[in-house]
Amino acid sequence: RALGRLAPEQLRQNLETLVNGEMKAAEFVFYQMHSVGALHLSSSEQSLLEETLSSSFHVILDYIFQILGAAGVLPNCEILFHCLRSKSPRVKSQVVETLEKTVPMPIFARIQPLIDSLPLDEKLIRCEELGICAASVEEILLYFAQSPILSNHIASAVLMQRLQMPGWREELRRQMLSKEELFHRFAYELLEQQ
Repeated sequence: RALGRLAPEQLRQNLETLVNGEMKAAEFVFYQMHSVGALHLSSSEQSLLEETLSSSFHVILDYIFQILGAAGVLPNCEILFHCLRSKSPRVKSQVVETLEKTVPMPIFARIQPLIDSLPLDEKLIRCEELGICAASVEEILLYFAQSPILSNHIASAVLMQRLQMPGWREELRRQMLSKEELFHRFAYELLEQQ
């Protein structure tokens, strides 16, 4: 939002690049969210990973909507994002229609496959066409360890510890060098458990 107020023209000029970068993350997370069943995890570990992927996907989409709102191309971005999560297909289709009318076409074309009411198989095929494939648990957890979302760091650390991933302690210590104090306290507790 600050960039939208301080340099709106610069934000608009870089809008497609910004959205495409975030869409790469959204597409990766979306694909993993629907591939996690093949990872052979315990039910509690699978549940935590699924919830983290789902939460991350929605945080990324919300951020994309916020960028579009800050650039002035998507009015009422908070309301539209909230409506996108509605269980009503009619409400969701109205959000897609609003995006189609207000957002530049190249950006809409990138967002549309993940938010429209297409069959899941079509959405997954679209991700595969973009070069996305199922990642291993380790790849997903390392991806989350690099995420700007604090809850992803925490879930990653918990799952690394539970799965006794090789090098999990070193990875956790490495993350502690640059993370917030809240993460430090949490990491110390995990490291002391064993």
